[in-house]
Order: sequence, then C-alpha cells, then structure tokens
Amino acid sequence: MTSFSLCAPAKLNLFLRLTGKRRDGYNNIITVFHRISLCDVLTFSPSRSGIIITCDHLAVPCNHTNLIHKAYELLRKRCGFRKGVRVHLKKNIPLEAGLGGASSDAATALRGFNRLFKLGLSQWDLYELGSLLGADVPFFLTSYQTALGIERGDKVIRLGTKKTKLYFVLFVFKKGLKTQKVYQKFTYKGGQISLTNIISKVIMLPLSLNRKDVNAIERISYNDLLRPAGIIKPHIVRLIKQLKHKGFSASQMTGSGSTVYTIINNRKEARELARQFADEEEFSTMIVQSY
Repeated sequence: MTSFSLCAPAKLNLFLRLTGKRRDGYNNIITVFHRISLCDVLTFSPSRSGIIITCDHLAVPCNHTNLIHKAYELLRKRCGFRKGVRVHLKKNIPLEAGLGGASSDAATALRGFNRLFKLGLSQWDLYELGSLLGADVPFFLTSYQTALGIERGDKVIRLGTKKTKLYFVLFVFKKGLKTQKVYQKFTYKGGQISLTNIISKVIMLPLSLNRKDVNAIERISYNDLLRPAGIIKPHIVRLIKQLKHKGFSASQMTGSGSTVYTIINNRKEARELARQFADEEEFSTMIVQSY
C-alpha cells in the first residue's frame, strides 16, 4: 500500500465540571467536547519493521513516550502483527494548550494503523483501545461534532444530530500549561454538586449551538479548571475578563488550558477581534470554525 494522510482535529471543551475523585486517582468529569477545524496531519507509509516517527515540530518527542508510538505498540500486542510503519506528523495544534492534540494524534494513529495493516478492527474495538491511551482519545475516534464526555471523559455520547458552523478566536499562550500541574491545584469545594442542574445545561448546549445563540452558550459555558489554571498563569483570567468587558461574553478556557477561546457568529467579527490582539507578545491568535 502506498502512503496516505489523515487529519487529526482539535477540540474545545465548552463545558467542564469535575464531580469527584475516582479510586484509580483520576477525576470523574462531565464535559462537552466540540470539534474544530484546527488539525494535525499524520502521513502513514509502510516500512520493514517497527515504527519510525518524524515531526516538523522540534518540541514533539518522536520516541516511545509519544502516544502515536504507544498506539502502535498497543495494537501490535493486541493483533500480533510484525509489519512496520513510518509516521510523519505535521504539527499544527499547539502543545500544552488544552486542545487535545496528542489525544487526537493517538486516535488518528489507531485508525491509520488499522487501515494500513488491514486489521479489520471495528469502531468499538478502536474505541476500547483508545480509552487505554487517554481519556480524550475515544471522542476523537467518533465522528461527532459535539459530544458529552463522562466518567474520565472516555465515555462519549453524541449531543445533537445536526452540525453547526460557529467561528472561534483562539488565544494561544506561547508557554502552555501541563495538565497534571493544573489538576494538582484544583480543590473540591464543600457542598453537593447538583447533577440535575448540570444535565439541564448539557441538554441545552447543543440546542444553543444549533441556534448560534452565543448569549445562551455563554450562560451555560463553564470550566472548573479555570481557577487552578489562573493560579499558575493569572493572565488567562485577566484575558477572559478583558474579552467580556469588550462585549465578547462567550469567552472561556478549554480543557486544562492554557488556550482561551471566544465564540463568534461570523468570520468578519472574528477577524476584527483577532486584529485587536495582533500585537500581543504573550499569546497569538488564530481563527477556526466548527468541524
């Protein structure tokens, strides 16, 4: 088989609540994923044996610590094949940004290996393997634009049947945040979490997306990790306050940070907002859309 390429899209967390510690050390979460048009590109080609990873981004490890490598080893042990592969990663999704780049690469690698080696694994097989690689990986193995993630985030339920087209201005900090450090700063407040309230918000969110009701999305949007991320990088909180002061109320941080996003209805307004922050030194801006 000749070489082929697959896109690995990024995600935003439009809603993220932590609901309690698990016995395995992870946190139970309730989150809403939304797929966006910012993509890495993985190119697969056969080789004699093993896996060789190359990347155009010097900060990306191309050894056994890379989730693409781990995906290959997981499949090799599961299926017992001896064939080799060369994977080139064109890295467009910023690192340590809360955009799910590594998880999306891992999911795309599983799909690519399944195709290259003609393993015949089902969507469910890949889904189960993906959950072993990372909590966000199963979402990227679906075709859902918007989905609910529960437990570790690895149990994924589709939200809404129609795809929407919203624009987002991403504010990507040049120095990212490590997920583990952000979670370490998080503390649970006293009082019982209202699951009824959370579920009602989750149900309303895809409806608001389809209506492109930015004000309604802003009222629902929430991220429990904003406070701990803001302790490490206070500029995140200051930026969100600045955006809301300018009238861009649907502004929030994605995942464990450090990327901040603003939801906008049209590209013209998105370009104008990005232009206002063109001279910033601490972060850069990019415009993406629902994918």
